[in-house]
Amino acid sequence: MVFFAVMRRIAGILLCVSIGFAAFGQNQVIGFYNVENLFDTINNDDVRDGEYTPDGSKEWTRLRYENKLNNMARVLNELGTEYNKKGLAAVGLCEVENRGVLEDLVQTGKLAKRKWSIVHGDSPDKRGIDNALLYNPKMFEVLSHDYHKAGMFRDGERVFTRDILLAQGILGKADTVFILVNHWPSRYGGQEKSDPLRK
Repeated sequence: MVFFAVMRRIAGILLCVSIGFAAFGQNQVIGFYNVENLFDTINNDDVRDGEYTPDGSKEWTRLRYENKLNNMARVLNELGTEYNKKGLAAVGLCEVENRGVLEDLVQTGKLAKRKWSIVHGDSPDKRGIDNALLYNPKMFEVLSHDYHKAGMFRDGERVFTRDILLAQGILGKADTVFILVNHWPSRYGGQEKSDPLRK
C-alpha cells in the first residue's frame, strides 16, 4: 500500500515534468509536487495544525520536520535535470503550511545553491494549508501573481479551502506563460458526498 502511494506520487511528478518539457521545447521544465502536509512544529492559534506538533497526534518533532525537508530538497534538486542541468524553472506546490516552511525548504541541502524564489499567500483553509510556487529567477521571471477563491459551497454556505494561485511570467526569457497551482479537497466521505462541492 505504501509502495503504491509512493510510486503513484513519483509517476505524477514525472508526468508533469514530461509535459512541461514537451510543452515548451526549450529545455525549460515546470513541475508540480504535492508535499503532503509540509508543516513546521509550531502550533498556530488561527489554524488547526495542532496535530503537527511534538505533543500532537503525529508527534511531529523538529527531527522529523528536518528529515522531510531533506528528502523533498533532494527530490526537487534532481527533478528535471535530465532535460536541463539547472533543474526546474518553476514548481507548483500544494499542502504547504506557510511561507516559513518554504523558506526552510529552499535553504535545505543542495537546493540552497539554486537560489529559488517563492510565491506564497495564506489561504482561508481551516488547516492552514496553501498552494505556492517556487521558481528559479534566472529561468522564470514572475510578472504578476494573484490568488483566486475556489467557489465551493455546501448547503448554501461557502466551504473554505485552498485558494488557486495564478502566476504569469516569462519562461526562458522568451515565452509568456501562465501557471495555475490548484489542489481541491479530497473526496473525504466518498464521491457522492463530495461531488456537490465540485460542480
